[in-house]
Amino acid sequence: MTGGLTWFALGAVLFVIAPFQSERFFKIFDGPLGGIVDAMLTLVVAIPGNALMIGLTGVSIGKWLCGVKVVRPDGRPIGVVAAFGREVRVWFQGFGMGAPLVSLFTLIGSFSKLNEEGRSPWDPPRQRVALHRPMNGLQIFLMIVAVALLIAVRVGIQLLSKTS
Repeated sequence: MTGGLTWFALGAVLFVIAPFQSERFFKIFDGPLGGIVDAMLTLVVAIPGNALMIGLTGVSIGKWLCGVKVVRPDGRPIGVVAAFGREVRVWFQGFGMGAPLVSLFTLIGSFSKLNEEGRSPWDPPRQRVALHRPMNGLQIFLMIVAVALLIAVRVGIQLLSKTS
């Protein structure tokens, strides 16, 4: 979710500052591999924003909506530097850098580790804790909102790219 919002903000700023160069840059998404490049770069541009939010508060937009918080065992936020390293590991180990097929295997492997050990591969044991909000009607509603926002951002970006 953060990646889509970051792309939107970055695109708006770039088009104001340097419209011709921005248009040329965003044409990379029109080619035959445009969707793959888009997915990979969206994950990359999300790293700084997610790291800042998780490092300072323990949550990103998506984590808050899904009721997840990543903190130290004492409940304090993990810090921006640790969160940045965590986000890079999530990008590499969890999403396989967004590469098709690779990401399928890394996500399955990460899910297996989470089920077996109760932790994600990018969260060192005894250094981080993932807290979960209780599942109730409000939490289910927030998760539906998260999915709807994710779809809306992706559709919005696609519509904006078609108009330019």
